Amino acid sequence: MDPQTAKTAIELQLADIADLLDSLYDDEESAQGDERASVQTIQRDLQQQLSLLEGQVSVINIFKDEYKERMAFKKLLNDEKQAVSDHQLAMRLGGMSIGAADAAFSADYEAQLNQADDGGDDTQWEQIKELYAFAFDRDTVCPVLEGVPFQPVISYRAPLHGTNVVAEEQKTQAVLGSKDPIQCNACMEVFPTKTTLLLQCDHTYCRSCLLDLFTSSIPNPTLFLPRCCRLIIPLDLCRVMLPKEIIKDFDLKVEELATPNPTYCANAECSKFIR
Repeated sequence: MDPQTAKTAIELQLADIADLLDSLYDDEESAQGDERASVQTIQRDLQQQLSLLEGQVSVINIFKDEYKERMAFKKLLNDEKQAVSDHQLAMRLGGMSIGAADAAFSADYEAQLNQADDGGDDTQWEQIKELYAFAFDRDTVCPVLEGVPFQPVISYRAPLHGTNVVAEEQKTQAVLGSKDPIQCNACMEVFPTKTTLLLQCDHTYCRSCLLDLFTSSIPNPTLFLPRCCRLIIPLDLCRVMLPKEIIKDFDLKVEELATPNPTYCANAECSKFIR
């Protein structure tokens, strides 16, 4: 599911939760136990996921626009190079000689076109496309929706007057995940499964080690993008475990790498990327 579809799905779920709260509760009536608080917790979690998805959709739209501009520019360069080649061929077929000055000018102009073409085809753009490939190629459910079980909350909802202990335990487990311990492959410490992240290479990271990995990679071009076993770690898998400040810095770094000929602050003590 692409981020835009996931964003729409969460908006619909939030609307359903709002309708549920309005229809089941009023100012003079409160549910038994922690049912209302549980539903409101799910509502806050969904709102947080929606905020993350909105930022993600904006970043992807920026990259899509950048990609379209690059493709259009590349097409113009190819058309111009073809025009130069056609002009030279027409002169040769017409029996017209090409003077040394004209030949030198054409060669210099063609070299400039080739240089401009090479400047728009960098490895940074390929890395960004790989990082955000889920937005275009992925058929599975967007990872940010995993662990947000809106439907189980409705399925296990306890009666208005009475507490369903079994249902509450099932709901809690569905929201928080398994409590079984698992070992972090970075620090080798043992943590509850719900506080760790399992990567595609089957390596597990705790929240602290994952944060250290992203924090150290953002200012260091040799470590960016974060990888494990040479596989890029998708940001989407980590959003729920990383602070918003780190996610913001990460997206800004990706935007910086995606920008051809980026501009930086002239102050040597600053030198920050100018968007």
